[in-house]
Amino acid sequence: MLLPSLDNIALDQTLVALPLVFLGGVLTSLTPCIYPMIPITAAVVGGQTVGAAGGSRPRRMALVLSLSYAVGLAMVYALLGLIAGLTGSLFGSISSNPWAYFTIANLLVLSALAMFDVIPLRLPASWTQRAATMGTGGRVAGTFAMGAASGLVAAPCSAPVMIGVLAWVSTTQSAGLGFLYCSSSRSA
Repeated sequence: MLLPSLDNIALDQTLVALPLVFLGGVLTSLTPCIYPMIPITAAVVGGQTVGAAGGSRPRRMALVLSLSYAVGLAMVYALLGLIAGLTGSLFGSISSNPWAYFTIANLLVLSALAMFDVIPLRLPASWTQRAATMGTGGRVAGTFAMGAASGLVAAPCSAPVMIGVLAWVSTTQSAGLGFLYCSSSRSA
């Protein structure tokens, strides 16, 4: 008996594929490059309830903030899956275009020059103030935004799983499955 291919499982047996994709996300969360995100996550989610009064309120608030953070993180990847499903092979052809490499290389050079203060880059004061207070005060929207930002920061760590999922989704051109599989791989 031949085993079914991964394409057939992912397309025809969604209930089998979802736990496999979720497991891939859990395994990705165990990589060493995720470890620096642990104190940030603890500060954003757990630090909000430290001085709160009441018995069960801090636990409920920590749960709400944790869910908000996880949904923000998963939403970044779910939107990538949705875009990959809608655009199909366009997603892969853009990333393999030499002009895309040229553009990304120039952005990295400009970012390095800005980081070393060769090119002064000043953000508006309102932006920096908003970014400084985004994850404070126990606000659900701020915690959601910090989860989404963490998804972008941790993107290189999740690349092995996400590239496989996004490549498969782009061949199927199924936006719904792309959204579902990519969100489940990063909600771990």
